[in-house]
Amino acid sequence: MKTFFKRAVSAVLSAAAVFTCLSVSAFAADSITLSATTTATEVKGGETFDVDFVISDNDANKGFNNYTLFVNYNPAVVVPVSAADGDIKLNVGGVDYYASNADIINSQISYVPAAGNTDFPTADGTLSCAQLGSIKIAYYIDPNVNVDNNLQSYTDNGKLFTMTFKGVATGESDISVSVVGDNFEAVSNDAAIAKVTPVTTVASSKVSVSGSAILLGDANGDGIVNRADYVLLSKYFSGQNVTINEGNSDVNQDGTLNRADYVMCSKYFAGAISSFGK
Repeated sequence: MKTFFKRAVSAVLSAAAVFTCLSVSAFAADSITLSATTTATEVKGGETFDVDFVISDNDANKGFNNYTLFVNYNPAVVVPVSAADGDIKLNVGGVDYYASNADIINSQISYVPAAGNTDFPTADGTLSCAQLGSIKIAYYIDPNVNVDNNLQSYTDNGKLFTMTFKGVATGESDISVSVVGDNFEAVSNDAAIAKVTPVTTVASSKVSVSGSAILLGDANGDGIVNRADYVLLSKYFSGQNVTINEGNSDVNQDGTLNRADYVMCSKYFAGAISSFGK
């Protein structure tokens, strides 16, 4: 993993604060293009597919080294599973620095925004970004990408990053990307330069899903089985007013949702059993 991204989140936020204090002026009339392209337009429930987020129309006169963007989709139809870095990178001192960080993207998939978070208008403090249908991705270049006290910019075209999605229910979903401020930024760590490159974003083709996917144990329907599902089931069976995916919650597959399913979940998360089903 790249050293910079092993640092605490506070360090990242501090870097963001340094960047935003720079004066920024318009730099290029032409735009970099960022597109979201699906590897499949039709999938069955439970199947996965990739979405490549691709940079084009970039060149040495434009370039970027930080950005904030949102990936949006219909969470009732598809959910994100994981992310992988793309192929845009810089090599400095024999080390490759990529123009994305998959670890941060993956952490955002399961992140639960607090109610009132202005980035996620429908956040209620219990739903993850995956469930809300919006993943925020903030990237700040590693300060080690430095030549003569200047941070370098990515000037290549190619795949910025890839996200893998899974179809969860019959329906259609656009998967789109929007860049905050409609700009990619390029800054220098000596505060001598700052430039902004306008970005044109292009939505992906529509993805159609046929048939609902059953993922036993995924009580909240976010495509991942983890302790958040067990907590949700605990609330449900204690009589709290919560919504669960009943098909996924019938973990013993007897056609009835009852406390026997909760008991099986308890055993699963305690390590007493390794799988759900009859």
